[in-house]
Amino acid sequence: MLASGSVYAQECQVLLSEISGTYQGDCKKGKAEGQGTAKGTDEYTGQFKAGYPEGKGVYTWKNGDVFEGMWVKGKRDGEGKMVIKRGDKADSVVTGFWKKD
Repeated sequence: MLASGSVYAQECQVLLSEISGTYQGDCKKGKAEGQGTAKGTDEYTGQFKAGYPEGKGVYTWKNGDVFEGMWVKGKRDGEGKMVIKRGDKADSVVTGFWKKD
């Protein structure tokens, strides 16, 4: 079920090209703002500001790697956890603080 403020990509821009295919979520002045999910080559679910991931969110790359944590202007910035997929080996997990990716 969609929230009353939900819109789709043609009405609301996501400015990070890797996730700019479709968007479902809150919008302000034609850009993703608030809570939403954006899917392109990669996928992001979380908070947006002015069309970029900003605040707490989960980003999944096409190779299966996942980052869960804080974002600023579309870059990992702040506390987070990165899970790096290693195929048939155990995944690598890195926790810590990121600065501008």
